[in-house]
Amino acid sequence: MQPKVGDLIAIPSGGRFGIAKVLFCSEYFAQVVLLGLFRRTFEVVESPDIAALKGSMDLYYTGSSPISAGVWPVVGHQTLLLGESSMSRRIVGGDVWDEDRHLGPASEQDLATLPKMLTHGTRLIEKAVQRICDGKAEVL
Repeated sequence: MQPKVGDLIAIPSGGRFGIAKVLFCSEYFAQVVLLGLFRRTFEVVESPDIAALKGSMDLYYTGSSPISAGVWPVVGHQTLLLGESSMSRRIVGGDVWDEDRHLGPASEQDLATLPKMLTHGTRLIEKAVQRICDGKAEVL
């Protein structure tokens, strides 16, 4: 199953689950997705609170293979909220990209304010969930 924008993904770690929202699926950068990892964890994947998730999230570019393979299962869907579609604006190789649109060379201000596209592996994302479980963020 290929991830789709708006999918809510369960990321297991330490007996709990972090929930991430797929904010962008690249066609240009093969199998790269942008996840917004909510700063909450859940004991069960079927929690009724998952569908209504909103609030602060940490952004991670990662590969789509854990989602496609079912290691990180899709547990819901939520349309993008206002402002979430613009979260993919970033620096790639000194240039500004918005989703799969190349916007040109980055200005000094772009370099100072926009994040660089750094792709994180599966284990690093799961460690981020574990940090949430360990009390670095709100735990439900």
